[in-house]
Amino acid sequence: MTSRLSQICCYPVKSAKGHSLDQGYISAEGLHFDRRFMVAKANGDMVTARTHPQLVLINVAFDGYLLKLGYPNHGDIKYTLQSKPMTPHPATVWGDNFSAYHVSESIDQWLSVIANEPVKLLYCGEQSNRHGAEINQSLSMADGYPLLLISQGSLDELNRRSPDTHSMDQFRPNLVVDCSEPFIEDSWDIIEIGSVRFKVAKPCSRCNFTTVNPNTGRYHPQQQPLITLSEFRADERGEVMFGQNLIALNEGEIKRGDALKVISHKTAPVYHDDATSTNRTPSQQITAQKKQAQRTELDITINGQRFRGNNHSSILEQAIAAGIKVPFKCRAGKCGTCAMTLISGEVDSSAMATATTTDDQILSCSCTALSNVELALEPPVMNKNNRKTS
Repeated sequence: MTSRLSQICCYPVKSAKGHSLDQGYISAEGLHFDRRFMVAKANGDMVTARTHPQLVLINVAFDGYLLKLGYPNHGDIKYTLQSKPMTPHPATVWGDNFSAYHVSESIDQWLSVIANEPVKLLYCGEQSNRHGAEINQSLSMADGYPLLLISQGSLDELNRRSPDTHSMDQFRPNLVVDCSEPFIEDSWDIIEIGSVRFKVAKPCSRCNFTTVNPNTGRYHPQQQPLITLSEFRADERGEVMFGQNLIALNEGEIKRGDALKVISHKTAPVYHDDATSTNRTPSQQITAQKKQAQRTELDITINGQRFRGNNHSSILEQAIAAGIKVPFKCRAGKCGTCAMTLISGEVDSSAMATATTTDDQILSCSCTALSNVELALEPPVMNKNNRKTS
């Protein structure tokens, strides 16, 4: 049976509400108009629904010239991009530093009320100045890759296993295909949709953003679907994978209903499935029980800077989202660049990979907090008797 493109989804503002399209134009930077804007702190660091879940309730309309934003009980605001020249402004997305454009002070004020702190709206322009390090090409405000694809069969399998029913909107794909076989996309290498060929680059690592209800702007109290996904879609580092990142190999138009053709295949990764395992170690069982606990928020302090975090996303991911400058390179537990000293509290370091650390150190890219924690980027000069790891 021929698989077809069932949804095309565009998200003009990073973390804000998306909308479905009947057709779309694909360029090297992804779907036209997708993630051209982002909410940012004064210094240009991204602000996303990982820390500000209410952003998912912002309605967005953008046609390349007129931007219109809306929010429940907050009214609408409009801005025409060519009404006056925009001022260049520094921007940072996951360690990529580049020059974007500041849109409007009136929009800043409108957004700051929603975010409950001073923020700005930045625009990457029709042609982005950002160079994506992982893909070695220009990139919009998207996390690391231009496009995300998920099959309907994969979502169906998640819902079969999960105690809750989840929508595709929680995962924010650009392309949805109607394949019924779960995770068949893991085995694709080169695919073709309409006139465009895509490289299936790598699985997409998921975070606490997926636990945000797109209709309420609130986190799921039991951290679903991450808990369920972690039981059968976690790699050897503990990262949860769902969906595939794509890179377009040429430009062209795609339409809903287009056939998907698999040009070449690759070996699909194999994930440990807890549902079929009966030999979990006691420490794994304790960690799983703690992650199942309903306590989703806690305090994380790094070099004296405290912010409200959670017990599922990596400490590195949360620190960057909170505006704390943490050195990192691989984000895979291999280089050791993101090492921190644990002063107090409890972390789950079971996903720590191959980099060498001392007894007092953790790899922040591969650890999650299990309690309020205090960490340091430099070795601390204080008593560490209350340190505890698991």
